Amino acid sequence: GPAPIRRYLERGGKVVLLGPNPVIYKTDAVTGELLDIDTTAPLAVFGIRYPAPNVANGFYASQPTAAGRAMGLRSFSIGYQPIELQQGERFTALALDEFGMASAWLMGYGGPPGTGLLQLSLPRQDVADLAEIQAAIEYGVGW
Repeated sequence: GPAPIRRYLERGGKVVLLGPNPVIYKTDAVTGELLDIDTTAPLAVFGIRYPAPNVANGFYASQPTAAGRAMGLRSFSIGYQPIELQQGERFTALALDEFGMASAWLMGYGGPPGTGLLQLSLPRQDVADLAEIQAAIEYGVGW
């Protein structure tokens, strides 16, 4: 059956990723050593298609979409590990990079609006205005 995290999302839960999706990392169960990066793994767990690393493997300038602004995102950002827009009707792009790929997004799983798997990017070099990140995270929670 579905992974426990997927069942949680389907029951209206919300999970926020502030960095790369950890499902892509294959590690040694004993040592914890990174063995491989599998960008196809999130499809089985979350129904999200990540492009191959040679297609989208870098940091790209991103701007919030209207949906992202409605959730509280308002600033230019540097996104990484963007995904393609064609993810299904429950997918909402919250920020698009310079190539039109979603660098911030929300995938719903049948819960209330604003719930599901939320991908955001935190700046690595600058102190971030966390108010907009907090607004996007809290959007739809407790409604």
